[in-house]
Amino acid sequence: MAAQTPESLFCCLFGTGKGSGVAFLFLVLGFLGVAVCLGFRRSKLIRGLEVNDKD
Repeated sequence: MAAQTPESLFCCLFGTGKGSGVAFLFLVLGFLGVAVCLGFRRSKLIRGLEVNDKD
């Protein structure tokens, strides 16, 4: 983040100080987590586990 210009979007969102790179990493991991969950939501194998588990 220190290499970014002060007017960049990343600096406006996360700042340039200590921990700003980790904040960006958490944002990326959050979006990846949502994408993975939405992908598994469409899986028929996962839905089949829910149907067979009703005992």
